[in-house]
Amino acid sequence: MTIPIFNLDLESLVFCWFLEIFLDGNYRYKNVNTLSSIFHLRKQIPRICRDGDEFFMDNQEFTHVTQKGVRMVDVGDKAITKRSAKASGRIYLQEFTIAKIVKEEIKKGNVLTTAQIAAIGAVKSTHHLIPLCHSLKITGVDVDFQVDTEFIEVEVTVKCEGKTGVEMEALTGASVGLLTIWDMVKSVEKDKNGQYPSTKMSEIMVTEKIKN
Repeated sequence: MTIPIFNLDLESLVFCWFLEIFLDGNYRYKNVNTLSSIFHLRKQIPRICRDGDEFFMDNQEFTHVTQKGVRMVDVGDKAITKRSAKASGRIYLQEFTIAKIVKEEIKKGNVLTTAQIAAIGAVKSTHHLIPLCHSLKITGVDVDFQVDTEFIEVEVTVKCEGKTGVEMEALTGASVGLLTIWDMVKSVEKDKNGQYPSTKMSEIMVTEKIKN
């Protein structure tokens, strides 16, 4: 029995809301963060249920969603090509924390080397972490750092020979690299109450995508 993915309940509304976020505004209601837009989106759910496949054919951005549920997009007919992608992100730290990282005085060990290893491992495991990503033949991963007095920027470059792009792998590598830095310096960054008042990760983005 096929269970429709869109039902008239709160769970479906939240699902549509998250689809909007992941599609970066490609749905018809771009200001989903406002209450009025959520109400508009709620009114659309009955039409989605009623029109079924016609809705999905008219909204081609929903490539991973059908009336039956979610799917992994078939890329079998695509040609194998060389592809690469770069992603970067920053972690903002206290100045003395960055100084300790540079001097290799963090008790857990070498922060940047550990972050490099973690980022590379994350790139290779992306298809296990993100359900609808394809397993790709990764041919190379580079992880570089820019150390500033206020932040450390991670840049991950991923190369592969495959039928789909590697931007998700690059983003995953950059994100896990930043998370690893945070984990390595927790004891230094926490305040007396165990909080992180100034530590933050931001500006995680794809900076380049190439298909040859």
